[in-house]
Amino acid sequence: MKINCNQAVLSKTLNVVSKAVPTRTTSKILEGILLIAKDDKLILSATDTNILIQETIDVDVIEEGELIVPSKLFSNIVRMLPNENVELTFNDENKELLVTCKNSVSKIIGFSSDEYPKIKTENIKNEIHINKNLFKKMIQKTAFSASVEDSKGVLVGVLIEILQNEIKMIAIDGFRMAINKNEIIGNEKNEIIVPAKLLLDVSKIINSDDDDEDEIIVQTNNNKIILNFDNTKVIINLLNGEFIKYNNIIPKNNDISIRVIKSELSECIERAAILTNELNHNLIKFNIKDNLMELSSLSEVGKINEKLEIIKDGPDIEIGFNSRYLIDLLKVIEDEEIMIYMTNSVSPCLIKPLSGDKYIYLILPVRIN
Repeated sequence: MKINCNQAVLSKTLNVVSKAVPTRTTSKILEGILLIAKDDKLILSATDTNILIQETIDVDVIEEGELIVPSKLFSNIVRMLPNENVELTFNDENKELLVTCKNSVSKIIGFSSDEYPKIKTENIKNEIHINKNLFKKMIQKTAFSASVEDSKGVLVGVLIEILQNEIKMIAIDGFRMAINKNEIIGNEKNEIIVPAKLLLDVSKIINSDDDDEDEIIVQTNNNKIILNFDNTKVIINLLNGEFIKYNNIIPKNNDISIRVIKSELSECIERAAILTNELNHNLIKFNIKDNLMELSSLSEVGKINEKLEIIKDGPDIEIGFNSRYLIDLLKVIEDEEIMIYMTNSVSPCLIKPLSGDKYIYLILPVRIN
């Protein structure tokens, strides 16, 4: 194999692909990145067997070939090179990769590509097209609510429901729930569970551009989701199991409704949270009376009180919440004003838009001693 390519492009691509290289593994093969040079393209792939990230870049292919190169070493060498033309030459006999750039020459011992995991994506059952920035935002607005405990089974994943002209993402960890939905074009019907951590990793490599109308192609087969966007392909193993019937845990009737400015509420919570900690469940107490919301936190070193004007319909209430959960969800809401619905001090609280149900957040209260 012998190719010429741009250092900046190669370095950026390695940074993306290497996100799929496992941090801990006993396999030298999985510690590497697969390079395939053909048809004036360089295809770079990395996998930990649960996720595969593949990038394709334009290069000048002088001689076709393929090899596995140690990810960390190769990435560090390329990153430190000047932004000039880089020549990669692989000698198949001694498995030596020569990296040449200006006056810099590095030699890396590579591996044969024969033993690299083959990930098959046949039998595609469903395919939808969705704006890639919208898809990224949906992940960011839901995946944080998934469980991080493996013992919770499929709750470490995000449920993706596709029904005709709508896509919906749902994440639950037992204490909170996030639902986000958007319209799409198509008549597909599908339901899959994708590991939340891996979806968040994908969201980080989707380039954000408010004016970008590029689409991401979402495909599925029996046990994988395949995402194609820009010059990137991502393949993720799906989770097997039955997700919680989330519609059954959404309160149907709420005695109390509160309209509040989101930014003001967020600022009050973050200030009150200064005194909270894991030992007291990050507790913030809410005393809601008439059209005034009073937030307070207490510890052995002090007390913080915040007051906020609201528009309330229904009886007064005193209730407690985990401040971290509230901060997480308020960060991803873009609306200027939101609605909060409550029933009593022990029932789930709902946060929704002023109208409609484009998003729904549910959070369980913390009992106040």
